[in-house]
Amino acid sequence: MTDQELIDKYLTEQLTTEEKSAFELRLKDDAALQVLFEEIRELQTAIETHELKSKFNAIFKMDQAYKTDQSNTEAKIISIKSRFHYLKYVAAVLLLIAVGWFGFQDGLKEKSTLALSDIIYQDPGLPTPMSSTKHYEFYDAMVDYKSDDFLKAYNKWTLLDPENTNDTIVYYRSMALLNNGNLEEAEALLTKLDTDSKFQEKKILYTIDILIKSNKITEAKIELEKIKNSKPDLYDQLNNFLTN
Repeated sequence: MTDQELIDKYLTEQLTTEEKSAFELRLKDDAALQVLFEEIRELQTAIETHELKSKFNAIFKMDQAYKTDQSNTEAKIISIKSRFHYLKYVAAVLLLIAVGWFGFQDGLKEKSTLALSDIIYQDPGLPTPMSSTKHYEFYDAMVDYKSDDFLKAYNKWTLLDPENTNDTIVYYRSMALLNNGNLEEAEALLTKLDTDSKFQEKKILYTIDILIKSNKITEAKIELEKIKNSKPDLYDQLNNFLTN
């Protein structure tokens, strides 16, 4: 069971008493697990509080409209059927959002054209949530991304952070460009990530991939040296890839 699956089961109370106790003990001492735990918990909370509220508010308004507009028995029957279909639609949308979020990085792996995917995608992690005011817009763009509409997702994320001040948005904008085939633009955007960003290692890996695709092998090897000490195993795999 991966850490992501473990956290998800913990939050949905699917762990046994022993598993729960073991997880809580590990959570106290594992800083990386704490970060991942908070990210997943925030995502779940945001989905529940924002998406559910907005969607079911819409249901309530539609229900009130039907009550006002429909006066005879036949119309009421049609109204009930229509509301039922709408409820099914909303449930499907919410399910898509929830599944889409937790499957996002796997989807990113499948969509990417990375030649080094077997090496680079070893621990993709999860996206970092935005502040509450940006949750909906960020998720909305993610749905576009999952639908392979990379430019539409890119444009929506750009509106959220036009000055490139948020590393999370900058990172996902660069991924949208990369998957759309805009290699030079993706590389330029990756350079805007702060040097102490949590995406720094991913920035290096994707930059290496872009350089290889651009037939800049020497530059790719220079970039690779940046993870020689921090990620020796990954460094060796990529170095072998570049030299063979």
